Amino acid sequence: MGYFRDEEYSLNANELADILQISVQGVYQKLKKEKLGIRHQKKSYVIPSPDVRKIFEEKNIKYEHQVISFQCCKGGVGKTSLAYSLAIRANMYGAKVLVIDLDMQGHITLGFANDENAHKLISDEIPVWADLLKGDVESITDLIKPITSTLHLIPSNLNNSVLESIISEGYRKTPAQSTVNKYLDEVRNFYDYIIIDCAPGFSGINTGTFCASDLVIVPAAPDRYGIDGVEKTLVELNELKEPFNPNVEIKILLNRYDARKKLSVEQLLKLQANYPDQLMSCYIRENSEIPNSTGHGVSVFEMPKKRTVAKEDLDVLARDIMHLRT
Repeated sequence: MGYFRDEEYSLNANELADILQISVQGVYQKLKKEKLGIRHQKKSYVIPSPDVRKIFEEKNIKYEHQVISFQCCKGGVGKTSLAYSLAIRANMYGAKVLVIDLDMQGHITLGFANDENAHKLISDEIPVWADLLKGDVESITDLIKPITSTLHLIPSNLNNSVLESIISEGYRKTPAQSTVNKYLDEVRNFYDYIIIDCAPGFSGINTGTFCASDLVIVPAAPDRYGIDGVEKTLVELNELKEPFNPNVEIKILLNRYDARKKLSVEQLLKLQANYPDQLMSCYIRENSEIPNSTGHGVSVFEMPKKRTVAKEDLDVLARDIMHLRT
């Protein structure tokens, strides 16, 4: 099988040492003994995702099967960049990940595209979720593009603009709440994490995604309209929860927080007061690294600087979800 990237997503020795709570020298010894990792110049190692998984499993670090969706009725709150970064970081930690793009703009799909593979990911000829619902493809596996051996993508394009009309026309045969879940059953056990990027707004496909999710993350931008979007989204999701998915966990993630700005601090305090049980303990600080990395077609974890605000915050997010923080 051909992959869309030449290399697996990888950790460096310092990152692996931090997770395992051993010295970097101890990591080097382990890699050499077990013939894992790829040695580069200057005696440094990178440890590809499949090798990280072997080491984690040996240490009895377990991966759980979870469907995680990013939803908010308001656009521009960072759903795509957060979903993209979480998918890549989880994969770096050895998880098998499927990313599903359900936004017709296809922005998360573009994040995995480069000059060599773009025509295979963003062409209008590529089947998307709408084709699955119409029956133009037989299986969800027909939609999957292997970015690496352990990170796969179901892309999106403007052909998904007809999703709502398809769901509306076929409601009696396939209710909106089943338009995602019934198809995931075929692949659910193959992946540790299925991460779904949704379009903003309330829709049938977002209802279907909610019903298929174990965890829904609602990003909150620390401004008046961002918090308003969170409140409206939570009202909608809570109305769906009891009848359709009572076990789903709904969490709020504060994005683009800036402690220097009064409004940012005020909105954080408001979220803490109104949603103490749903607000995630981690948050993503305001930074330029995420848009800059996206502009280069890579994740923040592949940018040259070793330590940055974005890397630190997004790593904490991934570790919290994967229960890797001690």
